[in-house]
Amino acid sequence: MMRSAMTLMLLALAAATPAYAAPNFVVIMTDDQDDTGSTDTMPGVQRLAQEGITFTNSFVNFSLCAPSRATFLSGQAAHNHGILQNEDAYSTFAPREANALGVWLQQAGYATALIGKVINHYGDVDPTHVMPGWSQWHVIGDAGYFNYSINDNGVLHDHGDAAEDYQTDVLAQKAVDFINHRAARPFFLLITPNAPHGRSKPGTAVPAPRDVGRFANLRFDKRPNFNETNVSDKPGVIRNLPLLNVAGVVDKFRKRRETLLAVDDLVSRVIQALDDVNASKNTIVVFTSDNGFSLGSHRVYGKEIVYEESIRVPLIVRWPGLPGGQTRDQMVTNLDLVATVIDAAGATAGNPLDGRSLKPLIADGNTPWRSALGIEGTIPNDIDAYAGVRTKDFVYAEHHYATYGDEREFYDLVEDPYQKKNKIGVSKYKPVIEFLKNCLATLKSCVGSSCWITSQPPVPK
Repeated sequence: MMRSAMTLMLLALAAATPAYAAPNFVVIMTDDQDDTGSTDTMPGVQRLAQEGITFTNSFVNFSLCAPSRATFLSGQAAHNHGILQNEDAYSTFAPREANALGVWLQQAGYATALIGKVINHYGDVDPTHVMPGWSQWHVIGDAGYFNYSINDNGVLHDHGDAAEDYQTDVLAQKAVDFINHRAARPFFLLITPNAPHGRSKPGTAVPAPRDVGRFANLRFDKRPNFNETNVSDKPGVIRNLPLLNVAGVVDKFRKRRETLLAVDDLVSRVIQALDDVNASKNTIVVFTSDNGFSLGSHRVYGKEIVYEESIRVPLIVRWPGLPGGQTRDQMVTNLDLVATVIDAAGATAGNPLDGRSLKPLIADGNTPWRSALGIEGTIPNDIDAYAGVRTKDFVYAEHHYATYGDEREFYDLVEDPYQKKNKIGVSKYKPVIEFLKNCLATLKSCVGSSCWITSQPPVPK
């Protein structure tokens, strides 16, 4: 019997990863990096894209640091792992830290290393604590780019304000050292710099000294929804926002881009280290971010919103043996990334995974994929929250705010890709909205396979 094209592609993918050893992994996860052109000024990341696969529709389940990082460590949507805000995040995660990604990979025979940030408020009680499952632990708390401490395998080491103390560079060196002195078994290396997360109340990123001023004149292209003047159709939490100071946003944008240059150096150094020890041929490399970031769209400078700028993240995967320069436009999430690691490593998760392995999609760009994915979020308190569903063409969200009550949003992304007009009351979309409402009812409480939706919304008439 003739094998199907899909079967042949999957066999090719399996052959691309050498059979003599389980694959290594390097995952580089930035903090608050938008997917609205931020990698354009990162030549090292661009080279990685030329050698790998770029996912042009990559999303996070919850656009906030701690919930998103908990998703990566658990493979669960936020409504399942229970971390819905940054405050007290680590103490909420701690009771299940022995049932998480590092432990699962060690049980599968991996040497593991976590270098950088883990979950917000880690170290508040015991800054020398090392989470189970990590062979090497070089973790910062909620630290700045200078004057911080690193927990090196249970011992705190202080770093000051000299140029050589710049946090991203210190983490890069630790990553290179780990690769150079890796254990004689497959490894999983997770590198999580703070960049380009802002520091202090104004939320301004801090570039490496060598990069200060590099982008002083970099053009800031305002998106059509930038500093939106009419937000009367938006939920109250947006309607109540003032117009932004444009000069201030442009300055922060340029400093964010300068701050990412050190991350780009980190990427290049890690790739070079893999080449130097002849490990590239058996190492899966991933570049992504914990959440997106709105640079003034809809008057928002930040995240935690249902809009595209907040929920989209860069995602590039270099898979050994597969040709680079490819793209995939299916909707994928950070939940899928965890499932992919577990699948490729031959590991077993200790809880249901709410995403699906990307291996079939990586093998064949025509692979059918999900039709809808869930988005969750909270405003920083225990009362206000939203849940949404995104398909290829539509976004639907339900909000509950103590101040404004229950509100809904709906956007036709084909006609309105920048979500400028909420069309929740437009009659021609009524069947579509009803479909999305039913999808959301499933997605906001789904577990495992029930999070996978493939049915298509009706076509508006």
